[in-house]
Order: sequence, then C-alpha cells, then structure tokens
Amino acid sequence: MTAIEIFKTIALVAGILIAPFIIAAAICVLVVVAGLIIALLRFLFTVEVDDDGGIRERIGCHSYDEIPLSLREGITQADYCENCKIHKKAQKIIAKRKRREEKELADRQKRQAEDEEQIKYLQEYNRKKREGKK
Repeated sequence: MTAIEIFKTIALVAGILIAPFIIAAAICVLVVVAGLIIALLRFLFTVEVDDDGGIRERIGCHSYDEIPLSLREGITQADYCENCKIHKKAQKIIAKRKRREEKELADRQKRQAEDEEQIKYLQEYNRKKREGKK
C-alpha cells in the first residue's frame, strides 16, 4: 500500500464516521428553522381577545371604515363584522373562555359542597366521640 492509498482509506473511514453527525446537525437545524417559522406565523396571525371581549388582531381584520364606499353595496357594519373570520374566531375564543369559567365555577362549588360534607362528618364524629367518653 502506498501513502496515497493509506490516506484515501483514512479519509474514507473518517468520512463514514463523521457523516451521521453531519446529518444529525442538518436535521436539528431544519427542526429549529421550522419551529421559528411556525412561531412567527402564529405570532402574526393570532387573534387576541381582551377580557372584556375587545379584539386585538395581528393581520387579517380590515376595518369597515377602510372599505371604499363603492364596495360596501348595502353591507352594514354589523353584517360586515358578523361575517368577518377574525370576529368569528374571536367569538369562539370568548365562548371557550366562558365555558371554561363556568366549568371552573361548577368544580369550585362541587369542592365546597364536598368540604362542607367533610366538616359535618368530622363534627358528628367529634360529637359522638365526646358522648362516648362521658
């Protein structure tokens, strides 16, 4: 074996050993880039709803006043906002919040009822225990 053949063999072995790490690094870079793109798109196209129901949208909602008069053609502001995708999505968010609050309230009331039951049981137990000692 000549020195060139030995060098080629060493280079081939080194390339085979390093290739998986290069592939893994490339996959990691692709995953990070895809994650950043998804995060940016979610930030841009997210509809934020205030606690009082106000909408703070990023992109997509056009004010009724910005529509030229020639394009309105008898559409009222209520109809425009009612059919707007942003406002529909906001209404879904508000309804979801309301359902969550109602569920939390029901769960809280259930826990309070269970606590009251437990208190009554303990009071009855203590009363019977005192009567048994006398």
